Amino acid sequence: MKVNIIAHTNGKGHWTVEERMVQITKLGIGYSSLTYYPEDPFHGELRAYFEPSGFTPGSWNVPGHGLIYTDRLWLKEFKAGLREAGFSIRAVQNVSYNKQGGQGMQGRDYVSMDIGPTFYASWKRLQKKIEQESVDNTFLVNA
Repeated sequence: MKVNIIAHTNGKGHWTVEERMVQITKLGIGYSSLTYYPEDPFHGELRAYFEPSGFTPGSWNVPGHGLIYTDRLWLKEFKAGLREAGFSIRAVQNVSYNKQGGQGMQGRDYVSMDIGPTFYASWKRLQKKIEQESVDNTFLVNA
């Protein structure tokens, strides 16, 4: 899902001292429990993607800047951006940093967060709305 979310780090997380603006351009569902346990309630991974060079405004370079993971300001601003993107309040409350520590904290070009069924329901509603708007816009162009 394409987004434009701006969130800043304050350098007070466990893994970085970098104070920097980070632009999130895409959200994706990484791990999904539905793949292995389709009858159980959803739990999974939300990936917030950024440009990984570290040289342009809004980018973040993991080897040079460290991990965004655990930076509270970034998570607070990221959640505000999710609300602006159309996610419900309850869905945003269902987002947290991955609690497993070493695994899944952050990739080279994304931050990993845990999500539950409330977020996933909002995700599906928003995806459906985006798809419908795309179809509607296609009909307007062709009319």
